[in-house]
Amino acid sequence: MTSDDSGMPSSGAQPPYGIPPQQAQYGQPPSQQPPYFPPPQRGPAGYQPPQQYQWQQPGGQPPRPPRKPASRTVKIVLAVLGSIAAIMVIAVVASAASKGSGNSPSNSTTSQPPAATASSLAPSPAAQPAALSNTGADGDFKFTVTSWSCGQAASAEVYGSADGFATQPAGTTECVAMLSVTNVHDGAQQFFQTNQYAINLRGQKLSADDNTIYASGPVGQDAVQVNPGQTVSVGVAYAVPNGETIAKLELHDSAFSGGVDVKP
Repeated sequence: MTSDDSGMPSSGAQPPYGIPPQQAQYGQPPSQQPPYFPPPQRGPAGYQPPQQYQWQQPGGQPPRPPRKPASRTVKIVLAVLGSIAAIMVIAVVASAASKGSGNSPSNSTTSQPPAATASSLAPSPAAQPAALSNTGADGDFKFTVTSWSCGQAASAEVYGSADGFATQPAGTTECVAMLSVTNVHDGAQQFFQTNQYAINLRGQKLSADDNTIYASGPVGQDAVQVNPGQTVSVGVAYAVPNGETIAKLELHDSAFSGGVDVKP
């Protein structure tokens, strides 16, 4: 410690002359100097200070910017569509409810179906085929059945001129169909007996009797040339098994035509 001129000890160094000593105020800490930060140091030429690290997505891509909120126009469109969908759902539900109420009985008693009668249980009759005509057309020819005969007269017409070279098969009845054949097209066409068939009630197809080669007259004409506009009268014979009934004739203008059904 030092002492002043009066001989009293001094608490410390005295300020210079003319400057009053600083005294601490009660309740305040002594003043402090701001912290000292050294100036940044420069590195060698070309040196770059380290940059702050930024997070990146895998693959080196920068993070995606946040999505922009939907615009006002998009919100209005979505609201309108939602309203339309709600109206449609309500309409469907109301329609289903009205149909259900319309089908419900007016009272609590459940109506019973009428009892089945004998007439309702009976099978319905099969559809009847359309009535056949004795006239029909196929290809170049128009056919008309002018007569249909079976028995001894028809057999004599076929085998009467055979002179024993042919006889009627046993167990058959000879039938002859007389046809009027007209060529309704522009070219000549040949009529063949072998292209004409008889169909029985069971749907079986019978061919023409080839013994007519011994017959004379219209029945004996197996192949006939028919010119355009010409009409010829020909006969076609069939050896029909006894007890069978011929339901229709299937006539053709050629071997490959569709044919037409006519009544015998």
